[in-house]
Amino acid sequence: MLNVLTAASCACVLIELASLRSVGAENVPPELIGSWRAETINSGEAVDDPEVVLEIREDGTFGGTGGCNFFTGAFSLSEGTITFGPTEATHTTCSPAVMEQEQRLLDLLKAALAWKVNGAMLALAGPDGASVMRLVSVKG
Repeated sequence: MLNVLTAASCACVLIELASLRSVGAENVPPELIGSWRAETINSGEAVDDPEVVLEIREDGTFGGTGGCNFFTGAFSLSEGTITFGPTEATHTTCSPAVMEQEQRLLDLLKAALAWKVNGAMLALAGPDGASVMRLVSVKG
């Protein structure tokens, strides 16, 4: 019985890992790939210390930090829209201001967002076209 449960658990992990590759490298626009530091989240200024960073990878995965915890997941792209899949995150407790900011970020990542890169800036907008997040490229 234990072998059956172990095999089933391994199969679930493999399915989960396979699902993280929702966008191929050939489909992610090069201007979107990279690390982005949040300047605003839901029209509010982002807490500067610690920084909120979103990394968009060419393999269709994303990761980053909300200022306290680290998160990761997969995304899909469709006609100028980015949809972040289920997000896995660590669970560390931080100051109330940082935790509130982090929750706003994670809530935003649950919706399909319009994206636009203009130079070193990445703008994310909600379904109504209103800006929900502004990020600046992190070079280095």
